[in-house]
Amino acid sequence: MLHTGFWFALCLGVASGRRSSTANAMILVGTWVALTLLAPAALSLANAILHPVPEALELTVRQRQGYHEAWDMTKGETMQGFFEDYPEWSDRTVPEDVFTWAWYYAMNHRGDRAARDASAAYRDVLREREGWARRWSLLVPPLAAQLALDRLAATDLGAQLAYQDAVRQHHERLKTYFYPHFFAATPINAVDWDGVPVFEPAALEEGATRAGFPAATALVLASILVLAAGARLSGPRAD
Repeated sequence: MLHTGFWFALCLGVASGRRSSTANAMILVGTWVALTLLAPAALSLANAILHPVPEALELTVRQRQGYHEAWDMTKGETMQGFFEDYPEWSDRTVPEDVFTWAWYYAMNHRGDRAARDASAAYRDVLREREGWARRWSLLVPPLAAQLALDRLAATDLGAQLAYQDAVRQHHERLKTYFYPHFFAATPINAVDWDGVPVFEPAALEEGATRAGFPAATALVLASILVLAAGARLSGPRAD
């Protein structure tokens, strides 16, 4: 409602200048193009330049490279990295001459370790981008309204990262449940499949319901400013 009110205030502010209909139309169209196309594009470009993000494909390459390199290592070397993150299993041994699922998932874990730092840096830059965009969007009312609605609907970047965190936590619960079976080589029909952990979606981030307050304030102030400017700059009607 405030976003719609801003555009009504803008139209009223321009019309109060007592210009010709053609002039008013040109001003309003130019303002609409600037606020809905040019300004968001300029902010997006500036954000990309100030906060460069590495290619997501690089993370995949690192993960797969770390995994495939384990094929050329001894199983003991592969398991060492796994035991560093899961010391509760460090007293177990994995045979060198036969395939085991414990070793196979340790190889996958080695790939995750290889991409861990790059993944954390990637997510940090994304959060910096989001915070920067939210701050500067307050100068562009339509963009501020869009970002606020995305946050309220939990469809923004923060919600996406929270979903990824929930997936990671679910994977850790699955590992905790299945690792004992892997190390014990439990037959598949002996696994309690009803006890497998169920995915738990991420809870709504605290403060998300108040995400629209800054945008609402910006919309109100912008509406007041355009009305005040229109009243101040009013002049004689053009012939």
